[in-house]
Amino acid sequence: MQQLSKMIYTLSIWILTLLVGLMAGVTMLEVVGRNLFGHSFSWSEEVARYTLVWLTFIGVSAVYKRKELVGFDLLMDKIPPKSRTILSALVQLVMIGFILILIYYGFKQSFSRTVMLQHSAGLNLPMYVPYLAIPIGMVMTLVHAIAHFFEQKDPVVSSDQARNDNLYDQMKIQGGEAK
Repeated sequence: MQQLSKMIYTLSIWILTLLVGLMAGVTMLEVVGRNLFGHSFSWSEEVARYTLVWLTFIGVSAVYKRKELVGFDLLMDKIPPKSRTILSALVQLVMIGFILILIYYGFKQSFSRTVMLQHSAGLNLPMYVPYLAIPIGMVMTLVHAIAHFFEQKDPVVSSDQARNDNLYDQMKIQGGEAK
């Protein structure tokens, strides 16, 4: 699972890089076209908007993999390491449940009859394409969440915090004091 998570992370970084470039390029093209030539492209705003939607949900996956989402750091720092591991596992299970709900309803909405019949005004793009950002991004995030859950170390606490806790525990065992 760790290897799959790593592959998805690498893929997501490449996709994010391409999407940021696309969004920046289209936005710059629109600014130049409007200000220098007095011409606005009918499709540029939609491309930027739908690119931002995809950036958001694929970005969640990459940030989740790196454990950089907002967390319970303040609470986790106050809890003893053994309790922290249990709470971390519980948090991961709740997150996996939430991600599964987003995947289910994301696919359900993406392929609903009303969405399948809709097309965007500027690009004439089927609306299921932007809607699919939610379940696809969440499937990628689910892989990371499962990988975090089955990690040997604490699944929620960062690796730096885990190293600090380990050092503190070793110093307690040796009779030293942590500073």
